[in-house]
Amino acid sequence: MGIIHKLSSCEAQKIAAGEVVERPYNIVKELLENALDAQATQITLYIQDGGKQLIRCIDNGVGMSQEDALMSLEHHATSKLSTIEDLETLQTFGFRGEALSSMCAISKMALATQTHDSDHGIKLTLEGAILIKQEIISQAPGTDIGIADIFFNIPARKKFLKTRETEWRSIYTLVQAVALAHHQVAFALHHDNQLVLNTYATESLSERVSQIFDRSFAQNFLTCQNNDAKNNITISGGVAHYQYQRYDRNQQFFFVNKRWVKNYKLGHAFTKGFQNVMPPGKHPAGIIFITVPQHEVDINVHPRKEEVVFLHPRLVELSLETMVQKRLEESTAQRVKAPEYSQANYTAPKPIEQLFTQAKTSRPKPFFNQDFKMPERALIEIPSSMPQPHVTQQTIHTQAPKIDREVPSYTIIGQLLKTYLLLETAEGLLVVDQHAAHESVLYEQFSSKTNEVARVQLLFPEIVHVEGEQQKILLKLIPELNSIGIHIEAMGETAVAVTETPLYIKNYNLKDLVHDLLSWLSESTTIDADVWNTKISKKLYAMMACKAAVKAGDELSSLQIEELLKSLYKTEHRLTCPHGRPTTWLISQYELEKTFKRKL
Repeated sequence: MGIIHKLSSCEAQKIAAGEVVERPYNIVKELLENALDAQATQITLYIQDGGKQLIRCIDNGVGMSQEDALMSLEHHATSKLSTIEDLETLQTFGFRGEALSSMCAISKMALATQTHDSDHGIKLTLEGAILIKQEIISQAPGTDIGIADIFFNIPARKKFLKTRETEWRSIYTLVQAVALAHHQVAFALHHDNQLVLNTYATESLSERVSQIFDRSFAQNFLTCQNNDAKNNITISGGVAHYQYQRYDRNQQFFFVNKRWVKNYKLGHAFTKGFQNVMPPGKHPAGIIFITVPQHEVDINVHPRKEEVVFLHPRLVELSLETMVQKRLEESTAQRVKAPEYSQANYTAPKPIEQLFTQAKTSRPKPFFNQDFKMPERALIEIPSSMPQPHVTQQTIHTQAPKIDREVPSYTIIGQLLKTYLLLETAEGLLVVDQHAAHESVLYEQFSSKTNEVARVQLLFPEIVHVEGEQQKILLKLIPELNSIGIHIEAMGETAVAVTETPLYIKNYNLKDLVHDLLSWLSESTTIDADVWNTKISKKLYAMMACKAAVKAGDELSSLQIEELLKSLYKTEHRLTCPHGRPTTWLISQYELEKTFKRKL
């Protein structure tokens, strides 16, 4: 007997299902697209445990007859096309006929449906693609599909599902995108028996934005449109004014022929439109709809139709970039209007001698605020006569080995561009990045926990507005945040209050700290709890070190430079900062002499 054999159709279908269904997100996407193809005007979703336990989609679309309901569960059964040539003119979302058959192959499914012209419907109950029960029912016209316990029969796939929070965030973002593309449809989204999104039908994209996102996004939303008749490209939607800035790209949505897609080059072109107005580390927000002839875009390059390839990508990207730039310029011109000249508001210029006098007497703003205090092993010691804020101490008993490293001899040449420290050493010219060096020093101090955590109670708590699910994530991190001196409390359902911080970051933007942390968490897919907690702690230490460290552009005194260098040489991991950037760069004497042709 040969060793090669044919798999049973049941087992083959389970394996093939993985091409369409990798995680709950894929199921939700297919169900939403089927509901929209069925002309639904109202769609309700119920999600349990991030979709791992239950996904249920109820729509008021056209529904299915008993014959169609049974046929819809067959592999490659579709009502969308007959031949591959039909792809050229296809206007629907689904067309392969793989979705429902793949879902029922790896889950426990219940499908109830009824057409508008029938007085009864049908309910099918399946388990692992096996029809368990079929019954006649009466329900409201439309379709109700429940998918429970996905991958119950494929443990090898089930163990690779992400955490509840990660799976839920991907579903929530998907529903946001679909609701933006179809603002004429009402959507309701429930998670773990809680209503988290509820939108009504509207003809206005701006109004749909206000239903989904915070007020600030809606207030800064600028509608725009660009029609390139020559190349058959139409781009519409809206961008947020550059004064509205994000810590991540989660509010950038791109749609091609109304299908939400992922395309790196579109995101790059969109960001280029904000060139010179968006600060480093911040991201713009926008909702962009691109319409091109169906034959000039391929949506079939990805098994789940999430990515697209354009026939003329550069034309699309250039059109998008131009539209964004033009709209921002128009908005700026509207906001900044020159005041009308009148004798009443005329102010004579000051004499040039007075300007010189003011320039001579003005002093640069001091680097440290008067009440600033560094940790115990800080670079600068504040005189005891200086007033200090009231702080509490939390002693950590974990001891780290002390490093007694001999500091090499050097001569401080000075500070270049208020960013780099120049040192003359026996080996040559040593260039030190002051921010990266200070980050490295502070990170080791924070993570070693050999010093006491000096805390300060904020007189006015910092209120940070976050989405409901983000608030839950932050509240789960209270033990980790407390261990490093940050205390947060819930404020309603969409905000947290920071009431206590470590003394050394109290003067920094706490909203940035919280949102940076949330942005990082949204991209993390760690499952193991111990690894998860360790990574969070390290990330928090790195973020705090970055916030508390001196910045590029800060002018340092000779004493501050000396203390920074001494601390850096005593730091174990002193060659790079927590983010992996180098702290120093040595230009050897030989390199210098070779450059100036003193040596060959």
